[in-house]
Amino acid sequence: MFVQPVRSPRDLDGFLSVVPAHAPLQRRRLDPQSEPFWRHAERELFVLKEGRRVVGRIAGVSNHAYSKLHADGAGFFAWLECPDDLHGARALLEATARWLRDRGHRLMRGPLHIGLGEELGLMTAGFDRPASPLCPVNPPHVPVLLGRLGLRTIAERHGYSWTREEVPPPPASLRTPAQGRSPDHEVAYRPIDALRLEKEVDRFLPTYNADFSRRFGFVAMSRDEAQARVRDIMRFLDLRLIWLAEVGDQPAGVVLAVPEIAPSTPRQAGPLSALRAIRSALARKRVDRVHVLAVAVEPRFGGREIAAQLLLRAWRASLDLGVTQAELSAVDPEDEGFHQLLFRLGVKRNRKWSVVETAI
Repeated sequence: MFVQPVRSPRDLDGFLSVVPAHAPLQRRRLDPQSEPFWRHAERELFVLKEGRRVVGRIAGVSNHAYSKLHADGAGFFAWLECPDDLHGARALLEATARWLRDRGHRLMRGPLHIGLGEELGLMTAGFDRPASPLCPVNPPHVPVLLGRLGLRTIAERHGYSWTREEVPPPPASLRTPAQGRSPDHEVAYRPIDALRLEKEVDRFLPTYNADFSRRFGFVAMSRDEAQARVRDIMRFLDLRLIWLAEVGDQPAGVVLAVPEIAPSTPRQAGPLSALRAIRSALARKRVDRVHVLAVAVEPRFGGREIAAQLLLRAWRASLDLGVTQAELSAVDPEDEGFHQLLFRLGVKRNRKWSVVETAI
């Protein structure tokens, strides 16, 4: 096995062919002309080959916005796919480490996943059921290989799931816009306005950034990045699954969920391959589950009642679509208040992702 950099359109095709179901979306996200992320970052792609066949891949990413904000010397590896082969994994990581060192980085951290934002995570638990195509996923052998190569865990993310039997249906009154009480504020809840979608995203982006700024390694999402992410997931969205909270005329919180059809295997399904099935299921109200991508509350409004109300409203709308189960990913383990909220709702933790790092 040997590693080579991607230098031609054919090489890029080989890089994308490792996970063919994700290829169309990832091709766009890797294109500096169409993906706003690359306005403040650069990348180098590598493929692992056995003869003429591509059997693995990785990307090195130097995120200038992250470096300016955190100044910790970290560069990133991303889109890691490799066979269960220690020498192949070492070759991929060494090639990426050399590229990052040449750009002044002294740490290599990852794996990076350009999802709703720029999320980090290597799935280490929860392989017994298919994961959403919109969250980081990898085979069980990958964390084992990285551990053998000396990468250590420096942070974690948790995932939760529940069924309609475990979390009783919220009252039907949560289907409609309403006023609610929190300890200090009058809060209004409503679904997102489909006719003002772009303005709604612009208005609630600061809420998302303010809440997630407390996470390890977070970099605020720009307006262009937010609009690009919404365009990516619009093909999946049912706008009844996006709820907003407002205090007076101020954005206070948002929950974003997407319908999901369980694939036959985790490696066969992708964002585009699932689209037709999702649209058909929505029309027939036979969606298998929803994936809650984000629950964000403006910190100055405090407490978790707003988060609970938003989550329950998304769950009520999901049940109306025929959903039987839901998944919530990328929960910060240090957010004790949110974990307690999920526990009180009867939600079970079932996945874990690790952020890993090594000196280079």
